[in-house]
Amino acid sequence: MPTLENLKNTEMVELPNGTRALLRRAAPRDARQIRALYDEVYQGKYPLSIIYDTHETLESLSKKNTYWYVSSVGRKLAGSVIFQVDPEAQLAKVFAGVVHPNFRGAGLTEKTIAFGLRSLMAETDQVQSVYATART
Repeated sequence: MPTLENLKNTEMVELPNGTRALLRRAAPRDARQIRALYDEVYQGKYPLSIIYDTHETLESLSKKNTYWYVSSVGRKLAGSVIFQVDPEAQLAKVFAGVVHPNFRGAGLTEKTIAFGLRSLMAETDQVQSVYATART
């Protein structure tokens, strides 16, 4: 759950069914819930070490150039997406998007990416271009 110090960088969005989702930047304390979300969706077989390696997940949530955004509905994590910034190239990659099956079809990934882009641009002047990678 967000704390008072990070509520300024949040956004509440309404989903088509009237449910409200909170979008925010993730913190190291979210690591367990983030990993549980990917494990549930991918049955523990997500191929990127940033997800399946506990140490790397925790480390990335604290890295200066990793911007990890999550969405939650109530106390349940509904989605996640990661931006990694290369300041030398002024380039960011957005990847590893996931949405819990109960919240699919509501545009949550798109809303979280858009929020992440706005937040990233407000927080840093190190990005001129953003590209996305996707799994099918």
